[in-house]
Amino acid sequence: AAEKPGADTPGAIFKTSVANKIGLAHALDGVMRSGAHDMKVFGNGTLAALASKKAYAKFAAAHYHFYGELERCLDDAAASPHPTPSGALWAKFSTELRRAPALADDLRDLLGTTPEAHPPTPAVAAYMTRIGEAAKRETAAAAAAAAKGGGD
Repeated sequence: AAEKPGADTPGAIFKTSVANKIGLAHALDGVMRSGAHDMKVFGNGTLAALASKKAYAKFAAAHYHFYGELERCLDDAAASPHPTPSGALWAKFSTELRRAPALADDLRDLLGTTPEAHPPTPAVAAYMTRIGEAAKRETAAAAAAAAKGGGD
């Protein structure tokens, strides 16, 4: 069934957003459509992460750190006076999508450690920085669209 314009679904939120037609979402869409993203690499990385408890702890801690940054940025975007498309989506689905607390629970309950015992690697820290930069760009685009009288 086709989504109705203005429907409160992830697809409708992004399809009707002016700000979503630029920036990170547009670039990611292009990468996925081009076939340049090799899902075999993703699968191999997942298998490597599950090879041992030590490997899983490293994997879970890395994901805890960047999901935590992403979720912080999304919380800010949802609470903004001009919510971004990502913020609007997050406001609706954050309960189902939030991952950092579950990753912290896995580290504690399954592995007997904490996220703090595994600080971000330089690569994870760089990824967290890029997440913050993308969030700032999306916030600025949403504010500019609102100032022009455009959509959210």
